[in-house]
Amino acid sequence: MNINLCYISHTMNNLITLSFHLRLPGSPKSNSICQLIALLLAAAFVFSISGFADASPANAILYDTGQTKCYQTDTPYNQIPCYSTGQDGEYTFAPLSYAADSLTVTDKNTGLLWQRQNDLVTRSWSAAGSYCDNLNSLNFDGYNTGWRLPTNQELMGLADYSLGDPGPPVQPALNATYFPISASQSQLAYWTSTPVAGDNTSAWYVDFSNGSNGYDLKATSNLYFVRCVHGTEPSYGSFINNGNSTITDPATSLMWQQGHVSSEDLADALTHCENLDFASRQNWRLPNIRELISIVDYSRAPALNSNYFSYNPSESITYRSSTTENVATANSWWVYIPDGKVDADPKSNQYWVKCVTCANLPVWIYGTSSYYSTVQAGYNNITSGYTLALQSQPFTENLNLTSLTIVAINLTGGYSCDYYASNNGFSTIHGSVTIGANTSVTVDKLIIQ
Repeated sequence: MNINLCYISHTMNNLITLSFHLRLPGSPKSNSICQLIALLLAAAFVFSISGFADASPANAILYDTGQTKCYQTDTPYNQIPCYSTGQDGEYTFAPLSYAADSLTVTDKNTGLLWQRQNDLVTRSWSAAGSYCDNLNSLNFDGYNTGWRLPTNQELMGLADYSLGDPGPPVQPALNATYFPISASQSQLAYWTSTPVAGDNTSAWYVDFSNGSNGYDLKATSNLYFVRCVHGTEPSYGSFINNGNSTITDPATSLMWQQGHVSSEDLADALTHCENLDFASRQNWRLPNIRELISIVDYSRAPALNSNYFSYNPSESITYRSSTTENVATANSWWVYIPDGKVDADPKSNQYWVKCVTCANLPVWIYGTSSYYSTVQAGYNNITSGYTLALQSQPFTENLNLTSLTIVAINLTGGYSCDYYASNNGFSTIHGSVTIGANTSVTVDKLIIQ
């Protein structure tokens, strides 16, 4: 059998409606405009149609790391296709997104307002706080209250892990279009307001030469740059114990393993999570570095809430992420749980593994209470006129979109774990697609390979 494609292209709102029709052997041929080479497993069709999906949500805590590439987990660590790697680059979430004027930058994901350009003066920790407080008295960007030194997690949220090179010359892990960096800056460390748990003499800083963090004494001799922030601090750490050895974070809509597996290099860690069948879920993966940071509690030492996560304080645990270091692809990022330090080192090193998945199942009939593990299961239960919403992840399945009755549906990918909005990511279906004569499908943010 052949698959033909007839389409109507509407310029209004940049929406394109695609209606697929299956032509059985012996049936009349459609005209040449409607012919399409069969959708095969290895053929890639990218449906990226603007205007259909919602905008990225404001005040979202979790968004993409910026990394879109995947690399070998062994020498020579070259770039490879992302399909079936389980790496950060295979999963696309809400992208880093900003809007700027001459003085400030708005983070469209968190709603936080940032000082755009630091004044190129390094300060002690105490002086950094005073500098941000003083912006209020100056009515900076029209605000006479609310300017402050950012927390560790807020400032790390600006890091773009597809960038960064300590140099020389230094190239920041930061979008320099919105946050200009002076050529005179030999280092890119910025103070945060977060003190080190159990050590009130020290505070955290973020190093934008690569996106790592560290801490130093608050003493006046330790001088770092300052970038102030305005807005409500995002809330972290309100967990739910599901009673099945998993923990849900409602703020991010992520579900975590309560425990962990020890001593695996990156290759084994990726394989372990991708193949995990646990708590009646099969779509586990190794978390990216931003997801790992989201469960770190910098008010604690160790920096993990042991009321929810299984953790022995006597164990010096480092959790591996799926994110490769940009400047050194032989390295990947990790979080050191005793204090919350974030850094990268060789992928061959043995670290602990905590897998993650979305708390909601990956397919949802929009506006209902019906969630499914596969696209096919969602289609089998959908009613004409509804939208089948897919989370930003790969789906390996062969779809049979056929029906005895006329069905017109929307198939929209790129959704975040909480289905708040379809972001600028994509969902990928690895497999073949059969579409029936009675089925009309409007698609957006979907890749079929």
